Amino acid sequence: MKCLFLLLTSVALAAEPVLRLDMADTQGFKAEGAVEVSVPLKDDELAASQKRGGDGKAAHFAGGRLIGTESAEMLQKLDAFTFGIRLKPEGDFIHGTVCVQRGAREAQSGAFELSAWHMPFIEREHFTFQGMFRGGLTPRTGKYFPAINIDQDRHVSSGWRDILITKAKGGIMQWFLDGKRVTVRERASIVPGVSAWAFEGAASPLCIGADAEGGEPFRGWIDHVMIWDRVLADEEIATFSGVAAITDAVIHQPAEERIFGNGILTADTPVEKRYDWVDAKLPAFRDELAQTDPHLPRYHITLPGEMWNPIAYFHGGKYHLFQGWSSGGCFGYFEDTSENIVWQHLMSSDLIHWTLLPMPIRSPLHPNENGTFFQDDAGRVIVHYYGARGSEPRMAVTRDADLATWKSFPQMVRFHGIPDDLQGRHDPAAVFKQGDTWFQISTTVRPKATGLVLPLYQSKDLIRWDYAGRFFEDATGRSVNECGQLFQLDGRHVFTAIHDLSDHAQYMTGTLRTDGTFERQHAGIVDHTSSTYNCVSTAVNAEGRATQWRFMNIVRPYRQSSAAGWWNTLSLPRDLRVDAAGRLLPRPSPSLEKLRGKQVHHDLTRGSFTLGNFAAASSEIRLQTTSAVTLRLSDAKHHLEVRHDPTQHEIILDLAKFNQGIRRAPITAEPGKPITLRLFADRSIFEIYANNEIVISAAAFFDDPASLKLQITAEAPVTLDAWEMKALEWSTLKP
Repeated sequence: MKCLFLLLTSVALAAEPVLRLDMADTQGFKAEGAVEVSVPLKDDELAASQKRGGDGKAAHFAGGRLIGTESAEMLQKLDAFTFGIRLKPEGDFIHGTVCVQRGAREAQSGAFELSAWHMPFIEREHFTFQGMFRGGLTPRTGKYFPAINIDQDRHVSSGWRDILITKAKGGIMQWFLDGKRVTVRERASIVPGVSAWAFEGAASPLCIGADAEGGEPFRGWIDHVMIWDRVLADEEIATFSGVAAITDAVIHQPAEERIFGNGILTADTPVEKRYDWVDAKLPAFRDELAQTDPHLPRYHITLPGEMWNPIAYFHGGKYHLFQGWSSGGCFGYFEDTSENIVWQHLMSSDLIHWTLLPMPIRSPLHPNENGTFFQDDAGRVIVHYYGARGSEPRMAVTRDADLATWKSFPQMVRFHGIPDDLQGRHDPAAVFKQGDTWFQISTTVRPKATGLVLPLYQSKDLIRWDYAGRFFEDATGRSVNECGQLFQLDGRHVFTAIHDLSDHAQYMTGTLRTDGTFERQHAGIVDHTSSTYNCVSTAVNAEGRATQWRFMNIVRPYRQSSAAGWWNTLSLPRDLRVDAAGRLLPRPSPSLEKLRGKQVHHDLTRGSFTLGNFAAASSEIRLQTTSAVTLRLSDAKHHLEVRHDPTQHEIILDLAKFNQGIRRAPITAEPGKPITLRLFADRSIFEIYANNEIVISAAAFFDDPASLKLQITAEAPVTLDAWEMKALEWSTLKP
């Protein structure tokens, strides 16, 4: 490898870097796209550059990049290094890649990346910087490790910034900003000990100003870039940053208090105040996103930040959703999202008007994610959940009719007699009583096991639980299951869980025996999504009507979700029933009809018809036909298609133009009898219901959702109705 360097004028930086890229001499790099090099700096900018050993010239990036022609192995071969850059962002871009070198394969194992972000809401005039080692599957070991976020300077004013990132041979990483040490990383954010970083296989060239494919360009100025094959001393870093000495500005915060990262809230902010701050800010973030993001769903429940598994419960005439949540990119936090999971509490009496309540269980010592709600013998509502990421089973009891405030049990829940093959994590799936004995079902996380096992426990006091056998067992099911739920509907018991319970089944219907075990009658699929992470949760109201939501894991690049400020959403509420064969059948909740606005009706003959852009951002389209039909939603660049194929007795969702392939679902329509299709389009979320027996759901990000056109091609007459759909209505219950 040829070293690219110039001698620095500063005595404190006498040691040669292995790379120095001065923007007056870009030898070893080629320019691509809109980038102008060797632009003279003026006045104080010139003096600041020269003080740091620069030549007083910079490069302006307006959508282009510099690609290293002789630096392909630069960072790949360095066990220890210091990366330094002086830059100034400009404009209103959402995300820009300042510098990146990626590893082999799509997993981007070992990638180094420095990015600049412009937050698209609330903090519009500020930028944030992020440095990370991107994780992935290493081809050599097959082991997955997550991104190690070195740190980010959050919500800082634009202007020239001096950034240095050091990595020691032992894995310790440090981040310096303008002469301040702001972060020391001794391990990865999520997986302890994963800080030994190395590329696997061939690496991409070192790219400045855009990513390895030329996308997500940085917009602004870069003075110079330097890389040393060692960790610089504090004195050298101070010289690079133009300060007399390094200031230690690391926020030393105990892990148990690191609920929403560091940043806007200071290190000495009490934990309870952190929760109060998020409770107060979240509604404003949600409202602004609804007004500014053309992809944010209008009538699907969506919160800023990262939504996780919902738990639905009906109590006191109201539906409650305890939604797993982490701050994610919301509020400018990007690190430790999986350690910061809490519940957000949403409540509604009609499934249209939703109230956002304060976070129900407010303790960083055992953040909550999965659990089950039930009533004890005194009629109190109790939640049995796992805190501390599945390692601490706990219980809490509500203190008010709206389930807004909770008090944790002082005792820890204990399990006894767990067999050796069931020693993985247990998620509470249901708590119920048979005679004078309480039973609990768990779903399990046993990555090395084969087949499905759902353990059953029994208790007299809800605190001590003894192993009581298998609730259900199947050699063909997945060995990892989460978020289970048991409920009664139409005279049967229904059990649902993430991952296939048997031969790819998402649910089982059957009978609960007196000993707490389960006799299966039928197993099947409700939602024909391609995602195996298919958490559903169901609330059964006082009349016995079951309403179900599905967690929709929207897969798009992490940086795009972070910049947008939201990750995932929930499906529409689905009304469930069980037929005589034991099939669980969904239809859109009748409550959605309250959201219908302007209506268009057409009786169409065979052929092709276009409905302009009526079916644009948020709509419901319902049609009936006896033959083949295709619905095509398109903008200028992309399209998706929904097709009914009567010869194969199936519904098809074609997302090939979004690189998501084709999804198929069987229906039981009889020849010559009409089928009913209902397509719900909500900006970026699409759900297809066929004959009230199956659902296909997906996310697709059109460039301009408001410009969508609907084209219908039919081989027989079609009756079509379409409605504009109004947004859900939101209010807030103050703490």
